[in-house]
Amino acid sequence: MTDRIEDNTSFAPLLIAVAQSWRREIARELSREGWSDAMALPMVHLLRDGDGIRQTELARRVGVEGTALVRILDVLERDGYLRREGDPSDRRAKLVYLTQMGRTHAQNASDLLRALRMRLLGDVSREDLAATERVLARLSNALYLDEKE
Repeated sequence: MTDRIEDNTSFAPLLIAVAQSWRREIARELSREGWSDAMALPMVHLLRDGDGIRQTELARRVGVEGTALVRILDVLERDGYLRREGDPSDRRAKLVYLTQMGRTHAQNASDLLRALRMRLLGDVSREDLAATERVLARLSNALYLDEKE
Protein backbone atom coordinates (compact mmCIF):
# COMPACT_ATOMS: atom_id res chain seq x y z
CA MET A 1 0.00 0.00 0.00
CA THR A 2 1.65 3.24 -1.11
CA ASP A 3 -0.44 5.67 0.91
CA ARG A 4 0.65 4.24 4.28
CA ILE A 5 2.35 6.74 6.52
CA GLU A 6 5.83 5.45 7.29
CA ASP A 7 6.99 8.00 9.85
CA ASN A 8 4.19 9.93 11.50
CA THR A 9 5.74 11.36 14.64
CA SER A 10 2.65 13.28 15.73
CA PHE A 11 0.27 10.30 16.02
CA ALA A 12 1.47 8.78 19.30
CA PRO A 13 1.79 12.06 21.25
CA LEU A 14 -1.67 13.14 20.05
CA LEU A 15 -3.17 9.77 20.95
CA ILE A 16 -1.62 9.91 24.43
CA ALA A 17 -2.75 13.49 25.04
CA VAL A 18 -6.31 12.73 23.92
CA ALA A 19 -6.45 9.55 26.05
CA GLN A 20 -5.25 11.42 29.13
CA SER A 21 -7.70 14.28 28.59
CA TRP A 22 -10.55 11.84 27.91
CA ARG A 23 -9.80 9.97 31.13
CA ARG A 24 -9.67 13.27 33.06
CA GLU A 25 -13.10 14.26 31.71
CA ILE A 26 -14.52 10.87 32.65
CA ALA A 27 -13.17 11.27 36.19
CA ARG A 28 -14.59 14.80 36.42
CA GLU A 29 -18.07 13.75 35.27
CA LEU A 30 -18.20 10.76 37.59
CA SER A 31 -16.90 12.76 40.56
CA ARG A 32 -19.92 15.07 40.28
CA GLU A 33 -22.03 12.06 41.26
CA GLY A 34 -19.64 11.00 44.01
CA TRP A 35 -17.94 8.23 42.04
CA SER A 36 -14.30 7.70 41.19
CA ASP A 37 -13.55 6.40 37.71
CA ALA A 38 -11.68 3.50 39.33
CA MET A 39 -14.90 2.35 41.02
CA ALA A 40 -17.38 3.15 38.25
CA LEU A 41 -15.58 1.94 35.12
CA PRO A 42 -15.45 -1.77 36.03
CA MET A 43 -19.22 -1.68 36.66
CA VAL A 44 -19.87 0.19 33.40
CA HIS A 45 -17.86 -2.45 31.52
CA LEU A 46 -19.83 -5.24 33.20
CA LEU A 47 -23.10 -3.53 32.29
CA ARG A 48 -22.02 -2.99 28.69
CA ASP A 49 -20.19 -6.26 28.06
CA GLY A 50 -22.32 -8.55 30.19
CA ASP A 51 -21.95 -10.24 33.54
CA GLY A 52 -19.89 -13.27 34.25
CA ILE A 53 -16.55 -12.28 32.80
CA ARG A 54 -13.27 -13.19 34.43
CA GLN A 55 -11.51 -10.67 36.63
CA THR A 56 -8.44 -10.85 34.37
CA GLU A 57 -10.49 -9.99 31.30
CA LEU A 58 -12.27 -7.18 33.13
CA ALA A 59 -8.87 -5.76 34.16
CA ARG A 60 -7.75 -5.81 30.52
CA ARG A 61 -10.92 -4.06 29.36
CA VAL A 62 -10.70 -1.40 32.07
CA GLY A 63 -7.00 -0.93 31.41
CA VAL A 64 -5.62 -1.67 34.87
CA GLU A 65 -3.38 -4.33 36.35
CA GLY A 66 -5.15 -7.36 37.77
CA THR A 67 -3.91 -6.72 41.30
CA ALA A 68 -5.24 -3.15 41.23
CA LEU A 69 -8.62 -4.37 40.01
CA VAL A 70 -8.84 -6.98 42.78
CA ARG A 71 -8.62 -4.25 45.42
CA ILE A 72 -11.34 -2.24 43.62
CA LEU A 73 -13.57 -5.31 43.29
CA ASP A 74 -13.07 -6.08 46.99
CA VAL A 75 -14.54 -2.66 47.87
CA LEU A 76 -17.37 -2.93 45.32
CA GLU A 77 -18.26 -6.40 46.56
CA ARG A 78 -18.11 -5.33 50.22
CA ASP A 79 -20.43 -2.39 49.43
CA GLY A 80 -22.93 -4.61 47.61
CA TYR A 81 -22.38 -3.49 44.01
CA LEU A 82 -21.14 -6.81 42.67
CA ARG A 83 -20.48 -10.40 43.55
CA ARG A 84 -17.74 -12.82 42.50
CA GLU A 85 -18.11 -16.53 41.91
CA GLY A 86 -15.66 -19.26 41.05
CA ASP A 87 -15.34 -20.09 37.37
CA PRO A 88 -16.60 -23.67 36.88
CA SER A 89 -14.12 -24.15 34.02
CA ASP A 90 -11.09 -22.95 36.05
CA ARG A 91 -11.05 -23.12 39.84
CA ARG A 92 -8.34 -20.43 40.04
CA ALA A 93 -10.45 -17.84 38.18
CA LYS A 94 -13.29 -15.66 39.45
CA LEU A 95 -16.29 -14.45 37.45
CA VAL A 96 -17.72 -11.01 38.23
CA TYR A 97 -21.45 -10.17 38.33
CA LEU A 98 -23.31 -6.94 39.06
CA THR A 99 -25.92 -6.94 41.80
CA GLN A 100 -29.17 -5.06 41.22
CA MET A 101 -27.77 -2.09 43.13
CA GLY A 102 -24.58 -2.29 41.06
CA ARG A 103 -26.61 -2.44 37.85
CA THR A 104 -28.53 0.71 38.84
CA HIS A 105 -25.35 2.62 39.66
CA ALA A 106 -23.61 1.34 36.52
CA GLN A 107 -26.56 2.52 34.40
CA ASN A 108 -26.40 5.98 35.99
CA ALA A 109 -22.65 6.18 35.33
CA SER A 110 -23.18 4.91 31.78
CA ASP A 111 -25.76 7.64 31.16
CA LEU A 112 -23.30 10.28 32.38
CA LEU A 113 -20.60 8.91 30.10
CA ARG A 114 -22.99 8.81 27.13
CA ALA A 115 -23.78 12.49 27.67
CA LEU A 116 -20.04 13.22 27.84
CA ARG A 117 -19.45 11.39 24.55
CA MET A 118 -22.26 13.35 22.92
CA ARG A 119 -20.81 16.62 24.17
CA LEU A 120 -17.30 15.82 22.99
CA LEU A 121 -18.13 14.00 19.75
CA GLY A 122 -21.39 15.68 18.79
CA ASP A 123 -19.90 17.56 15.85
CA VAL A 124 -17.83 14.64 14.52
CA SER A 125 -19.39 12.97 11.48
CA ARG A 126 -20.35 9.30 11.64
CA GLU A 127 -17.86 8.60 8.86
CA ASP A 128 -14.97 10.28 10.69
CA LEU A 129 -15.84 8.52 13.92
CA ALA A 130 -16.10 5.14 12.17
CA ALA A 131 -12.70 5.68 10.49
CA THR A 132 -11.14 6.64 13.82
CA GLU A 133 -12.63 3.60 15.53
CA ARG A 134 -11.26 1.33 12.78
CA VAL A 135 -7.75 2.74 13.19
CA LEU A 136 -7.89 2.50 16.99
CA ALA A 137 -9.25 -1.06 16.82
CA ARG A 138 -6.38 -2.10 14.53
CA LEU A 139 -3.87 -0.45 16.85
CA SER A 140 -5.47 -2.05 19.92
CA ASN A 141 -5.39 -5.47 18.28
CA ALA A 142 -1.73 -5.07 17.26
CA LEU A 143 -0.78 -4.00 20.78
CA TYR A 144 -2.75 -6.87 22.32
CA LEU A 145 -1.03 -9.37 20.05
CA ASP A 146 2.37 -7.91 20.97
CA GLU A 147 1.53 -8.32 24.68
CA LYS A 148 0.78 -12.00 24.17
CA GLU A 149 4.16 -12.69 22.55
